[in-house]
Amino acid sequence: MRTLREQFFKLPTKIKRKFKLTISRYIAFRHLRSKHAFGFISFTTLLSIFGLMLGVASLNIISSFSSGFSDKIQKKLSDIDGHIRIKKYVHSQDPFMSWQEYLTIRDSLQTLPETCTAIPYVEKRAMVRKKNSTEGILLYGVPDSSLISVFHLDEFIIDGALHFTEGDQLILGSRLADELGLQLNSSVIIFDLEKTILENSLSARKFVVTGIIETGFSEYDKIIAFIPLAAAREFFIPDSGVTGIIANFQHPDRIAEIDKQILGKIGSYPYITSTWLERHATLFGWLNIYDLPIKLVMIFITLVAIFNISSTLWMIISEKTRDIGILKTMGFSQGQIKDIFLTEGFIIGLAGAVLGLAGSVIFLVLQVKFKFISLSSDVYFLDYLPVHWSVENIALYPTLALLLSLTASYIPCLKTKKIRPSEAVRYE
Repeated sequence: MRTLREQFFKLPTKIKRKFKLTISRYIAFRHLRSKHAFGFISFTTLLSIFGLMLGVASLNIISSFSSGFSDKIQKKLSDIDGHIRIKKYVHSQDPFMSWQEYLTIRDSLQTLPETCTAIPYVEKRAMVRKKNSTEGILLYGVPDSSLISVFHLDEFIIDGALHFTEGDQLILGSRLADELGLQLNSSVIIFDLEKTILENSLSARKFVVTGIIETGFSEYDKIIAFIPLAAAREFFIPDSGVTGIIANFQHPDRIAEIDKQILGKIGSYPYITSTWLERHATLFGWLNIYDLPIKLVMIFITLVAIFNISSTLWMIISEKTRDIGILKTMGFSQGQIKDIFLTEGFIIGLAGAVLGLAGSVIFLVLQVKFKFISLSSDVYFLDYLPVHWSVENIALYPTLALLLSLTASYIPCLKTKKIRPSEAVRYE
């Protein structure tokens, strides 16, 4: 032992530094690979890696599912509803918007920085009847071109065509078609409920089903229907006015800012605007909090794994007290000895983070390809869990886990300061 120390101390300083750095890493790997006097140490090392892997993988998967679900719902709702609707106050002198008002507001919208597509629309609660079956519906009268450019019905069409060639054509939701037993070219009668209730008069018109859509939102598919704008204006609104304007923009995520710009252009009275976020505020509030409890559970699992890393290193230091004393007598500084155990903590943390990242990516790829996690569309609006790929989500949790592992590894290293070489190697 003395001969080895004497030879080591005779080496040049640079060589000794490189040797200490290399030997520190070598010792760290040897500690993790070697059999310990206490077999429990090896078990807790594997348990730490597995716990960290489980926590990182779970957080990645939950975040990807949560973002994918939210993005899919937002896209569907913004497509079906339109980004912003402009109407008159219900209690204003004339609640309907004239055609000239529509043209004026449309021209104002074209001056906004955002690319805008603005269309007039008619919205009415009505009743549809087929033989002895009747259902309440939400009826939209829209231009033919807007079926694809604004409402994106080409993503939801399951039967028929998305064109109005005549004034008596109807496109409706799949649930509504099933409940009334409707198919393509079926004829139905639509009644104006307001005239029936308020004026005690019967106003009805015959329409032919030319298209069936399925949005995945059961409530929409149960009540929604589209007819040509000209037919809706003639049937429902006096003096050929419109209910309002639906405007779509290039960046729907900036809709709150765009809404303020629109109000600055058209004024706050007698017009009122509503965004797709405001119309579905309750749903989006639920989407923002529904995954929080699950994430908290996964975070606690990850923290337990990180605590296990600290405990494992503490036991290794207790077991290797004699070896630490020998290294100190050979000239290893406190910082260099600390590096040994920080390297061990880094290796454990890196193994858990990489395995968790790899496991989550494989799981998400399989879900994208096979969609083996299915949902009830009646409850969740989708028939499978969508995945949103985000570099931020994928990289954030492994990086945080690794940094916390290094932090947890530093605490046991403080114990090495109390080890005195004379006591550690007294019986050597």
